[in-house]
This record gives sequence, structure tokens and C-alpha cells, in this order.
Amino acid sequence: MKDISSTPKRFTLVVTIQTIFLTICLILAGTLTGYSFLKSREASLEAGKDLLDELNVSVVQEMERLSQRPMQLIENLPNISAISQKPTGLDHPLLDYFNTALDNNETLNGLYLGWDDGDFYYVSRVRGNEDFRVKMNAPEATERIIYSITEKDGKRLRTTGFYTLKGEPTGPLQTISTEYDPRKRPWYKDGKAHPGTPNRTQMYMFATQQVFGTTFTNTFWGKPGGVVGADIRLDDLAQFLVNRTPGPDGRILAIDDTGRAFFSSKTSGTPAPDVNDSINHFVITEIENMKDPVLSGMYEAYVTKKPAVGQPFTFQVGEVAYIADTRRGMFSPMEVLVAVIATEEYFTGEIRRIGRNNLLFAAALITIAILVIVIVSRKISTPLRALAHKTNEIRRFNLDVQVDVHSRIKEVARLAESISGMKTGIQTFTQYIPKDLVRKYIGSDITPEIGGDRRPLTILFTDIAGFTTISEGMAPETVVTMLSDYFSRMGKVVASHNGTIDKYIGDALMAFWNAPERNEDHTLEGCEAALHCAKAVEDYEYLDRNNTATKFKTRFGLHRGEAVVGNMGSSDRLNYTALGSTVNMASRLEGLNKYYGTTILVSEAVKQHATDSFVFRSVDKVLPKGALTPMTIYELVGSCGGCSIPEIEVSPATTDFIEEWEKAYALFQARQWDAALALFESMERTNDTLASMYIERSRKHKEQDPGPDWDGVEIMKGK
Repeated sequence: MKDISSTPKRFTLVVTIQTIFLTICLILAGTLTGYSFLKSREASLEAGKDLLDELNVSVVQEMERLSQRPMQLIENLPNISAISQKPTGLDHPLLDYFNTALDNNETLNGLYLGWDDGDFYYVSRVRGNEDFRVKMNAPEATERIIYSITEKDGKRLRTTGFYTLKGEPTGPLQTISTEYDPRKRPWYKDGKAHPGTPNRTQMYMFATQQVFGTTFTNTFWGKPGGVVGADIRLDDLAQFLVNRTPGPDGRILAIDDTGRAFFSSKTSGTPAPDVNDSINHFVITEIENMKDPVLSGMYEAYVTKKPAVGQPFTFQVGEVAYIADTRRGMFSPMEVLVAVIATEEYFTGEIRRIGRNNLLFAAALITIAILVIVIVSRKISTPLRALAHKTNEIRRFNLDVQVDVHSRIKEVARLAESISGMKTGIQTFTQYIPKDLVRKYIGSDITPEIGGDRRPLTILFTDIAGFTTISEGMAPETVVTMLSDYFSRMGKVVASHNGTIDKYIGDALMAFWNAPERNEDHTLEGCEAALHCAKAVEDYEYLDRNNTATKFKTRFGLHRGEAVVGNMGSSDRLNYTALGSTVNMASRLEGLNKYYGTTILVSEAVKQHATDSFVFRSVDKVLPKGALTPMTIYELVGSCGGCSIPEIEVSPATTDFIEEWEKAYALFQARQWDAALALFESMERTNDTLASMYIERSRKHKEQDPGPDWDGVEIMKGK
């Protein structure tokens, strides 16, 4: 009796089809949904990075704008001779200058002079600062406040005047005693610490207005001398930063060269003490005192990663991912590092919501698909089984299989037609890329991906000499037919020697060996293919409809070296090709044939790997255009005697000629011009451009020695 337990459990085709289709639906839905989500998230993050960079640029520009005009003003003021004069009451020779500067520079808050004897002169705009106006007991119409501090009878007195922008008084003068001494203020000390040099203080609290700002200072000379200062308030900058802070959890941070940090944050917590409402989210501190873990994390990541300008980077704080964009700018006269920070969630939150909706939508579609599959699966099991068999044959690269499955169900019939078309498409596909590569992808689970690997390749370039002249006057259709016939013959030769045709470029062909399948003898195969191609072209002539014969002369360049070979291009269109200087050098070798009158030029690397099987003639030492290192090049003449390739084997006479040539070439390289010339002249043959060239060179060097620096290298000016 048969052991039932030994029989593997099997399922009906209906169940199998349902399972497969359900799996496909799940995979497709999951893949599409996931891909859509990831791409949308990626696009959102890229857009977010661009936004951060734009915000950063605007912040840097705003800081430069705020500081540029005050810095220019402070640089020029000490050059005015009247600057050191004391005011008469509230009138000073520079009052009109100060008023004009305040009118024309909206960033300026005030201009003042502090003398070494403690006197002080101050001109300020009110700028709608109600707290400042009230503190100064100024009338409501006041737009400009001017006061002077002098010491009289041991007392420091401040005389204050209130004016409109036109200079009209808005109230009586006020004189009160004051303890204010400019020499004790940070801006004065900073100016004195940098005599003769424009400078800017660290950000500090203005004594009069009780707001954060910074002062641009410069010293002036006189009896007595002192410091001139220009204030800019930071509430406008603070509001600017707050308005541009990306999202509720974003930050904008700036760090100057002194290590002073100031930042805006809509969630930065308790503001700095005594900061008015306009900078309620603006904090000034030292780098090491930043309590915000986001700012500390960003700065640590910046120091570690050292990102380039305009290249945002990511960092993590707890479970929250952040993006930061950094840029350096000028907050004159100091350079500042500006960072704009936002959470990734700020840019991807909406994408997540859409992704969840897409998942629900995909689940609904899958449910409907399951019902349809259950109904239809019983009606399509038989033809699908046959189609599965045919498809597997095609997958095994058996393209001779006939797709003759018939079904009364239109979808199944169309599927059969589609599979037949797919087979035709794959057959066509193999005409564009190597069959081995197609078989590798179709016969396995490998998915073509952009990228390649480095390996040694032998690369061939060919080109028809004088093709422009040949094709001139021909109809385009005739040229296409002629080239197709020509390339067909060349392509068969390359393919028969295990070569991979990379591309056709006009009348040129590029092929390589050792990819996609590795071949230890790839250089030998390349040499043999080049010689057979040359022979095929020599024996070939194209006959048009009028039986007019057209002969071709093809030039070949063969080089061996490291190159990257693989799938290149974009995600929606790939090209299996080789890249690198090796490819360029093979192309250069092909072009040098025209200069030397040769047919097949090869590099020294080719000769080294094929010297036992093929015969080479030394041609020259050259530095091709665009190359950095000279190279020795050779003409590939044919195969060695006894190498079992009789159709391309060199004759004994050619072998003797090559031996004599190498002697003459060695004499030429050894600077023995007389001996080289005599030997070259004895070997000169008809149509041997190379021999004629060396005869001419030998005569030239004999008549005029090239000097001790001559190294025999010919520098090529053209490709």
C-alpha cells in the first residue's frame, strides 16, 4: 500500500492562482504604496532642504543688510574733523549729519559720541517705542530725542530735548542729574580696546531703552578724543528670525566669532530677562550655555560632519529627526555661522497622513480584487497553466517556444498575446545589449541596477576613414542600408570572438571584452577580432542598386586597462557600457591611425598580454591629447606563425621586415640618426606612411640634434 504521508501536500490550480494573485496584489499594493510614500517623503525632504537653504540665505542677507550701512557710517565718521568738538547745548556740528543718517538708515536706532572726559552726546529715533518715550518723559509727538551729558560742579547732568523729524521741538528741555558714564559702558570699552579700527560689540542690553542690541564703534582723536557709536536694535532682527523659523519646533541660530550665540525658537522656553515682547522668542547666550538640546545637538553634528555650504544635514535628538542648513555670512565686522533647523516631521507630516489613506485605499482594492480572483480563477486555470509553462520556457531563454494558448476569455487571450509579444520584445532586446547579459537577468532574480564594477577590459574602437566623403551625395536611406550591412559583418566578427558591442556612433563601433562574462584571454580575443574585422573590411565592398561598388578602409584602436563596466544611465533607461580613461585612450588610439597611416594601433598593455600570439610593430612614444602620461603604441600586424590562425598569420617576409624595423626603431630611440636613417631607407615600402615619417624624422634630427632633453615622445595636439 502506498505511504500517503510521503506524498507532499498539493493544492488545486484554482487555489494556487488565487494565492498567487493575492500575493501579487499585496506585493504590488505594498510596493506602490511604499514607493509612492518613500518618493513623496524624499521629494518633501528635498523641497524642505531647499526651503531651509532659501531661509538661510534670506537670514544671512538680512544680517548683512542690518550691519553693512552702520559699519560704513562708523568707518567714515572719524574722518570728519568736527567730530571731537563738544556740543553747544544740544547743538553739535554733526547733528544734521546724524539726523540724515537716521532718516536714511532704518536699521539705525541711535548715534552718539562719548568723550574721554566722560561727556556724552546722543541722538536717537523713537521708532514707536512707547516704553522708551514714556521713560524719557517725551511728549507723544516726539520722533527724535537728543540729549547731552556733561559734568558741572561735580555733578553729572543730562539735558534732553524732544523733536519731530523736521527738528521742531515737541516739549521743553529737561535737565536732570544722572549717573550714566559712557566710559563704563561695553561699547566705549570695546571701542577703546580697538583704537582706529571699526568694531561691533557683543549683543547687550541698551542702558536707556532696555532692549537688546549691538553697537558699532570707532575711536576718534582730539582733545579730548573718544568713541563714536551707532546702535542697532535687534528686535527687528529677532522678529525677522521668528517669522522665518520653520514650524513650531524649528530654530534659527547664529554664532559669531566670539562664541556668542543668539537664536530664535517658537518653543525656546523662557526668554532672556528684560526682553520686550517683540523679541519674546529671541535668546542671547554663549555656545557652551545653550540649554536647548536641539541647538546643542545641531552644533555637535555640525562640528562632526563639517557640511559644505548649501548642503543640509540631518541629526537626531531623542526620537526626533531634524534637518539643518548652515551658511556663513557677515554681521559686520564679524563672520557668523547661521543655522536654520526644522524637524523632518514638519515637511513629511502631511505625506504620512496621505500614506495612511493610501494604505486604506489599497486594502479596499485588494479586498475587491480577492472577490474577482475567486470568481475568475476557475475559468482561467487551464490556459493559465499552459501560459505558466510557456512563460517558464521564455524565462529560461528558450525563445523558440510557440505561445499557442487559446482561450475564450479575452484577458487570458490578451495575456497569451502579451507573452508572445514579450518573447518578441526580448528577442529584439537582445539585439541592443549582450545576450549573455539578457540571459543573466531573465534567467535569475537579479534586477538591473545603476552601477558597475571595476575590472580590466580590452576595448576596441573602429572608424571608417573618409566616411563623410564616401557618403556625400548619397541618399540617407542608402547610407543607412550601407552602414547596416557593414556593421552586420563587423558585429558578427566581434560576437564570434566573445566580444560585447557597446554602441554604434555614426560610422564608428565600440566593443569590449571581459564583460559581462569574464574571460581570462580577453586581450587575445580582442586582437584576433580586430585582425579579422580588418580582413573582413578588406574583402568587403558594398553594391548599391546600380551595382556601384563602395570600398571601405577602417581604422582600429585597441587598449587594455581598468574601467568601470555596468548599467549606466537613469532609473528609467539603462545602458550597459564601460566608462573610464581606458575607453578614452582606445578612442585616441583609433584616431592616431590617421596620423601614422596605420590600420590597427594598440597600447603597450595590449602588446604585453598578447606578445606571444601576435606580431606587433613599434610605432611611437606619444602623449595623446588630454593624457598626462606618455605611452608607447604599436601596430598590430597579424598572428604569430604556428598560432593556428592561418588567415591572419604574418608571412615570413613580414616577420623579417618587423625584425629589421625594430632594429631601426631602437637605433632611432638611441639617437643614432645615421644608422637609423640608413636602415629605415632600406626598408621603405610603397604606401608605408610610418617608414616615410621616420625617414623624415631621422633626417631632421641628423641635421639638427633635438638636444639632451629629447625623450622621443610625440605630443599630440588633436584627438
